[in-house]
Amino acid sequence: MADVLVLRCFYFLPVCFICFPHLQDFNVLSVIEYAVKVLKVRHILVVGHDNCGGVKASMGDERVGLVDNWLTHIRDVRRRHAVQLATIDDFDARMDRLVQLNVLEQVHNVCSTTTVQAAWNEGQPLSVHGWIYRLSDGLIRDLGFRVDGPEGIDAVYRTVAPRPPAGKGVVPEV
Repeated sequence: MADVLVLRCFYFLPVCFICFPHLQDFNVLSVIEYAVKVLKVRHILVVGHDNCGGVKASMGDERVGLVDNWLTHIRDVRRRHAVQLATIDDFDARMDRLVQLNVLEQVHNVCSTTTVQAAWNEGQPLSVHGWIYRLSDGLIRDLGFRVDGPEGIDAVYRTVAPRPPAGKGVVPEV
């Protein structure tokens, strides 16, 4: 079992392979599969950081080039949470909140992968956490968002049946 396996990707957007199957990012999928199936990791950490250039760029309406294909997904998060974000007057505070919301969305996307779903279906202990790394002070902030099984995500995204509580729902074969 590995102690730490790190995948750093552009604005950590596994959403690109989940929402748009023709844009599958097999690098992300492969790392998640290797970590879960081979290394048997028990925790996947989705870590965003404050003052993120990608999030900052997504907050504007100006096109910046090819990177806009990735920024579209952060803009989707921005659109989904527009009412909440509109209540935050300070630009930096609004950007930090969008970073947090993006991490929460990406936790959900990681949980929706077939690899994570299969691990849960097989009873493998696996938690997906949302964290923020603050560049300004070097501290990690746990967003308090952790998913330990398919019950933690919307039913429409579950590809496996939820595990029954221990000792319930499963009839042993005779």
